[in-house]
Formats: sequence, C-alpha cells, structure tokens
Amino acid sequence: MPVQFWAWAQWTRGGDDHSELTVSRLGTRARLAVLGAGILGTVVLGRLLDAGWDDALYTYWDASIVAASILAMLLLARKNVESWWLWIGPVNVSAIGLYVATGAYMFAALYVLFLVMAFVGLARWVGAARIGAT
Repeated sequence: MPVQFWAWAQWTRGGDDHSELTVSRLGTRARLAVLGAGILGTVVLGRLLDAGWDDALYTYWDASIVAASILAMLLLARKNVESWWLWIGPVNVSAIGLYVATGAYMFAALYVLFLVMAFVGLARWVGAARIGAT
C-alpha cells in the first residue's frame, strides 16, 4: 500500500515544478543500473528463498520474477517506458514458463492476459513518449 501512495504522488506531482509526470524513457546508464539491480535482487532473493525452504523448486527463477516485478513497479510509478519491457519479459513471459513447468496452468493463463495488457501498455506509452519528446 505505501508504494501505491508514493506512485500516485509521482504521477500527479512528480514532474517539473511538481506538475503531472509525463511518460519518458531511461538513459543508457539508468537502464544498466536497472539491469544490475535486477541481477542483484535475483541473487539476494534467491539466497533468502534457498535459506528458508529446503525443498523449494526453481528458487532463482521465482526470485528473478519478484525482482523484476519490483523494478517494473518502481519504473511504472515514474512513467518510464522500460517498465513495460520488464512486465513483458522478465515478469509475464517468465511467469508463464514457471507456471507451466510447475503445472499451475490457471496462473499461466492469467499471466497470458497480463502479457497482452503489458503489450497494450507498451504501445500506448511508446506513443506518449514520442509525443512528449517533440
């Protein structure tokens, strides 16, 4: 819940001079930082899961989905187009694979719907970023 309030504040007052935030793209350094944070988050969460559950399956796969979800949510709150790429690949596509591998087919179907929604979001935000860049 606290993240939702922070995200709302970002969307409504996170822009220049506390104006509404506009859709934007990350620079190369920021993209590399997100990649590094994703890798670090996966390792840390994977080790935590390994330490807590001896019989856990696919710990690092699951950890990578959680780490990417957190990063995607943070980027979404800042209206960065790259958030949708995280939702599409490391989150939705990966979760579909994990759920199919574990036999959780209804969850896999749900993530197929999330994947479609992420592609729609990406298309809309790419267009908005182009409009904002002109």
